[in-house]
Amino acid sequence: MADIHAIWMIKWALHTIGVAKEPGFDRKAFPKVHAWCDALPVHDDSVQEGQMISQDEATKQILGSEYACPKITVDSTDPLGLKGGEQVSIEMTDAKPGHHPQKGELSI
Repeated sequence: MADIHAIWMIKWALHTIGVAKEPGFDRKAFPKVHAWCDALPVHDDSVQEGQMISQDEATKQILGSEYACPKITVDSTDPLGLKGGEQVSIEMTDAKPGHHPQKGELSI
């Protein structure tokens, strides 16, 4: 399953932003990775023809939309035993522990 999720990022890096043109990232260096990417469907711009909107229109639609989940609560069966109103501290998984904690209160 990880292959399905990871390959798109690898293909994007190699082909879309051109990492494959950099020394050490070409087909000779990674033949299996390039073959793996080549097995994916080729992007067809014509499929999206007429579906694009401007940045201003996208901003207008996003800011004009209703919030998808207006009432957020803490699950009463939370395995950690957290309750609404408790103070919590969370961190990003890719940051050094204790480096960028976010502190707040859980919704009631």
